[in-house]
Amino acid sequence: MEVLVDRGAGIDVHKKSVTVCVMTTDGRKAVQTLERFSTFHRGLMEMRDALAPMGVTHVAMEATGEYWKPVYEVLEGSFELVVANAQHVKNVPGRKTGPEDAAWLARLLRHGLLRAGFIPAPPIRDLRDLTRMRRKTIEMSARVENRVQKVLEACGIKIGSVVSDLFGVTGRAILHELAAHRTGPAALAELAKGKLKGKKPELLLSLEGAFSLHDATLLKHQFDLHAQLDERRAKIQKQLVTMSEPYAGWISRLDEIPGINWDAAIEILGEIGHERSECKPDRAQPSRTLCPREWRQT
Repeated sequence: MEVLVDRGAGIDVHKKSVTVCVMTTDGRKAVQTLERFSTFHRGLMEMRDALAPMGVTHVAMEATGEYWKPVYEVLEGSFELVVANAQHVKNVPGRKTGPEDAAWLARLLRHGLLRAGFIPAPPIRDLRDLTRMRRKTIEMSARVENRVQKVLEACGIKIGSVVSDLFGVTGRAILHELAAHRTGPAALAELAKGKLKGKKPELLLSLEGAFSLHDATLLKHQFDLHAQLDERRAKIQKQLVTMSEPYAGWISRLDEIPGINWDAAIEILGEIGHERSECKPDRAQPSRTLCPREWRQT
């Protein structure tokens, strides 16, 4: 089989250690060198310093949880890195060990049989982390809203049947009063704003229930948690605005597409990057380009 990478290394990444297999060519024979390093930062630096004198040009590893990321960051800029999907590089069943996995990766890399995942530049990776954190925060807020609804339904408060947005202006005002154990239906119905003013009779009926002090305590915990999540999301949003300033033109063009707003555009930016120059030629396979699937199809 044709050799495309003369000096490459495969790294089997674990939580506490990494096993490195360097595969070089001696005449027509492949020579393997195995070594293990700690995943502490100092150990990873030692690994990098050990690879350079051996003339290693390419390094391959599996995308194993979060463990591959510090390894990648230490080696970035010093070698051509290939991060492969673990499902694509499974070893032979029953032969699952660190050294064998590292050697298997080195062998696949040597013959150009690895498909590299798309790893964007550090600024885009930072942006991606924040967009994903924002998404998680929104999901957490939605779960809290569902728990608030359950607290109200359990004690017969049916405000959700009248107010479509329980955390809108009217809903928040009523929830704030209920969390303080002020339960008078008439007084709560008077908090209606906008179109809900015309639904005061229905709102009054929906607020009649057996709402105890314990229910108010539960509601207050959830209401306060929702406020904290809103505050966190606002801070994340502010950071995203600042970080996305260098890509304002790209985001504006994407925002012009029907169905895509600023929030969606910033997530797309975080996931696939902003320019085709981030698609780097694969030196192991010059005819192939390492870039997102969407770009490979164009």
